Amino acid sequence: MSRLMLFVFAAAMSCTSSGSAPVEDAKPVEQPLRCNASVPEVCDLEGMKFENAVGRPASKNAAARHYAAACEAGYAPGCTHLAAMYFEKKVFDQAHALYRRACDGADAEGCANLGFMESQAGNGEAARALYKSACDGGSMAACANLADVYQAGRGVTADQDAARALFEQSCAGGHASSCIRWAWSLGRGCKGATCAVPADDEKAAAAATAAACTKKRDPVVCTGHGVHLESGRLVPKDEAGARAAYIAACEAGSPWGCERLGTALARGLGGERDAAGAVSALEIACGADFASACSGLGAMLLGGDGVPRDDDRGAQLVKRACELHEARACNTARLLGL
Repeated sequence: MSRLMLFVFAAAMSCTSSGSAPVEDAKPVEQPLRCNASVPEVCDLEGMKFENAVGRPASKNAAARHYAAACEAGYAPGCTHLAAMYFEKKVFDQAHALYRRACDGADAEGCANLGFMESQAGNGEAARALYKSACDGGSMAACANLADVYQAGRGVTADQDAARALFEQSCAGGHASSCIRWAWSLGRGCKGATCAVPADDEKAAAAATAAACTKKRDPVVCTGHGVHLESGRLVPKDEAGARAAYIAACEAGSPWGCERLGTALARGLGGERDAAGAVSALEIACGADFASACSGLGAMLLGGDGVPRDDDRGAQLVKRACELHEARACNTARLLGL
C-alpha cells in the first residue's frame, strides 16, 4: 500500500523549526486533540495511547500531534517522545533540537538521547556530561553509556571500578544489556585500559564469562553465561543449561539470577513451565530492588498469567518498578492509568 507523506501539523511546527513531518499515516484524518493543552501531561499520555494502540487504532500522526502539543506547553517528556519519532525517521536536526529542549526541561531520557547524538557526532566531553546528568536523573541507559565511557577511557582516565558500579546500577534498574556488560566486567578480571579492547569483542567476552563462571562460580558471571546459553548467539544454545545456571545464581543470592530464573520458569525455558516458581523467584529479585523483576511479576499478576489475578498487587509492583527507574514500567503505568 502506498503511504502519503503528511505536512507537519501546526502544533508540531510551533515546537520545532522545520516543516518535515516525523511520521506518516496511510489514511490521515486530522481530528481535534483529545486533551486540553493547559494540561500537557494528558496530551503526552494521549500521544502514547495513539502510538501504542491503547484503546484505539494506532496512529503515529495523531501521536505526534499530541506530543507536540505537550512539548509546546512546556512538558519536557512530550519533547522527548516527539524527538524519538523524528530520530526514527532520520530527521536528526529536529530530533537534536527537541532532545535539547527536553534536556533543558530536566527530562533525563531527553538528556540521555541528546548525549548519544553528541557522542555520535564526536563530541565526547559533551556526551559524557549529558550522560552523567541523565544517569543522576534516573536514566539507566545513560548510566550504561557512562559506564562505557569509563571502561574504555574515552576522554577520561579508564576506571573499571566506576564502570562496574554503573553497569550494576543500570542492570538493577532494568537495562538488560548492562547486566551482560556487568558480567563481562567481572568475568574478564582485567584492569585499567586493558579492559577496553575485550569490551568490544562480544565473542571473546562471552568466552571469558563462560571460563570465569566455571572457575570462580561468581553468581553474576554465571547469570551472564546463562543468558549467552539461552540466546545461542555467542555460544552454542543450551536452554536447559541456562536454566541450571539461573537456578545456581539465584540460590547463591544474585537478584539478577533470580530475575532470569523467574522469567525462565514463567516461559518454560529448558524444562516445564512453573508459574508458582516464577513468582517466588521474581519476588526475591523484586525484594532486592531489581526493577525488571518487579515489573515482570506485576505483569503476571495483572494478567493472571498462570497465577490468580491480583490487580492491586500487580499495579503496586509496576509502580515500584517505575520508582526504581525502569522506563518501560513507567510507560506501562501511565498507559494503564496506574
